[in-house]
Order: sequence, then C-alpha cells, then structure tokens
Amino acid sequence: MRAILDGSAYREAAEACSADFRSCPGTAGAAEFIENAPHTSNGIDLVADMNRTGKRFQLFYWLLVLLVINLTGFLVGWKFVWILGVAAGIFSTPLSNAVQKRKYTSLIKKLRK
Repeated sequence: MRAILDGSAYREAAEACSADFRSCPGTAGAAEFIENAPHTSNGIDLVADMNRTGKRFQLFYWLLVLLVINLTGFLVGWKFVWILGVAAGIFSTPLSNAVQKRKYTSLIKKLRK
C-alpha cells in the first residue's frame, strides 16, 4: 500500500486519469470515455476552460460596472448610483450563467469534431 501512496508513477498516472476525466463533456461523456478505453485524451480540460471564462467575464463585467457607476456619478450625480450597483448585482449571475453556457456549448462542439 505504501508503494502506491509514495510512488511517483502512481501519482502521475492518477493525475493523467484526472485530466482525462476533466476533459469529458459531463457524465455522459465520462461514461463514453470509459466505455471506449483504451484511448488518449485530446487534452482539453473543460473545468479549467470554464473557470477561466467565468473569471474573465466577472473581471470585465465588474470593471464595466465600476466605469458606468463612476461616469454616471460624475456626469449626472451620485444620489442614485446605488441603483446601478444593485442592478449590476442582480444581473451578474444570469449574465454569467449565459456566458458559461455559451462557452460550454462551444467546447462540446469542439470536442465532438
């Protein structure tokens, strides 16, 4: 048992297996992956790609919100800019979900080609 826990070959194989499963499009893709073994992965990590897309969207979204709030505050006045902040918070999740869904769809199309 210690040979498995301490062996670098086992760790590397487990990491490769993990990367293969992460490149599968959902549970159906993972089942198909297992059923079609032996095989090689195309190296696309869906989880990492989705996380990068989500982080990028959130960064640009909130930078844009800050820009709009500041422009509104300077040009119109600061009295009601809190409304823009509340609206941005409300719309953040549905917009982020739409971006994630679009990225997921494009990745699945790429994987199926």
